[in-house]
Amino acid sequence: MQQQESEETSLVYCESCKIFVNISNLLSHSCFNCTIINNDTNHEVVDKPQQHEEVETVEELLISLVQLRPALWDHLIALKNRSKNIKDDLWVEIFTAMGQIISLEEIKKKWRNLQRQIHKVLSVPPPSVNINPSSLYEGNAACVAIAEILNKLPQRNKAKLEIELLRLVYDTYDQYISDSGCSNC
Repeated sequence: MQQQESEETSLVYCESCKIFVNISNLLSHSCFNCTIINNDTNHEVVDKPQQHEEVETVEELLISLVQLRPALWDHLIALKNRSKNIKDDLWVEIFTAMGQIISLEEIKKKWRNLQRQIHKVLSVPPPSVNINPSSLYEGNAACVAIAEILNKLPQRNKAKLEIELLRLVYDTYDQYISDSGCSNC
């Protein structure tokens, strides 16, 4: 294990499981899980009690360290506060906080890959919801026509209109129930 200490955190990089461990939790780390002899009053051999610790991967640590430095990701900050020199200094801070285990270029590469993955996930539109007008709105020609129009719209507009359509259908149904005086409906 390689040790790294900084003013932010004291971390140790575990070579066997490839994660960073807080130095205060080092003995409870899963790689140190072993049998303790004569731990109880009966002098029996017992297993060390299992403790569930949150494991912070390199990516999670990188995200949390970058999140503390908005100049690296927030484009709403003034340019003078996120200049190249400032960003380079912040990347060096992250490099030292991660224990200088991974090279600075590798850290930046991991961050770019994480950003790409996030943007890829966020850019995928939600799955299309196609309404089958004939089965959903039997006997109501207006609803069938509206549903057919909805199926031709882009997904973002369709979701808003579906909500409005359902609200209109429910309001119309409630009005029908109150006007007809139907107590069983």
